[in-house]
Amino acid sequence: MPPHFFEVTPGKRLYHYTSLPAARGVLESETIWMSDFARMNDPGEYHYARKCYLEARHSNLAFIDGVPRLLATFALLELEASTVMFIACFSEEPDDPHQWQRYGDDGRGCVIGFDASYLAEKAGVTVRRIVYHRDAIDAFVGAGLTMLQTEYEKNPDDRDGITELARFFSADLFAFKHPDFAAEGEVRISRLLLRDDVPGPGVYDGGGHCIDGTPLPALPVHERQGAHGPTRYVALPLARDGQTAIRSLTFGAAVDDAEIVAFSHPAGRARCGTERSRPTL
Repeated sequence: MPPHFFEVTPGKRLYHYTSLPAARGVLESETIWMSDFARMNDPGEYHYARKCYLEARHSNLAFIDGVPRLLATFALLELEASTVMFIACFSEEPDDPHQWQRYGDDGRGCVIGFDASYLAEKAGVTVRRIVYHRDAIDAFVGAGLTMLQTEYEKNPDDRDGITELARFFSADLFAFKHPDFAAEGEVRISRLLLRDDVPGPGVYDGGGHCIDGTPLPALPVHERQGAHGPTRYVALPLARDGQTAIRSLTFGAAVDDAEIVAFSHPAGRARCGTERSRPTL
């Protein structure tokens, strides 16, 4: 299995570090915001992965004929021209000093624990473990090109099928980041939205599917003021059919008792346990 594929195991949780106001919003709405990838904290990261992809492809890591090579290029350009990736970021660590400092308001925020199987199977998103090593990108590109070549040899006339495979392959470039960010240990959920030229947010959500194929409704696109300017986002539902993805709430070591009491939210407390983090900061 490629290193960026996320395998769900029984009881596995993913953790989202955030501020107290943002956590209250998640609990009260039972949604989490997925934002335009280009307006996140590391807006240049895709360009690094894309550059590595093109270098690896041109280095002949795997034999590939001209036709599938051309279709791979077309799929990448078409994906960039017609879609926008929306993401939300998680960690596999429930008490990570780096995450507390950067995303958990320096210990004054909290971390929400989510059921990984719900996110992977019922939320209509793709879950990927972010990889930070160049050799992993090279291995991924080599395997992807080999896959396209194999499909081409089996059915050279199926250009649409090969292009679609190349499109899924290209979309996973978002799972690779520069080694400088390795301390994050990020796991990411993502959803591709489609570009729209009509006035408005410029993108729209075409809806999603559970892993069993059950269709999920399209999500409205909103806009907020982010760290890098106006940022488009969708609110991803975290509860459906009496089930919820929210499993735990842990307050940072710098949150005092009065703040914890003031934060109290009946719905959140009924659905998840609350605790205080260890003083690791």
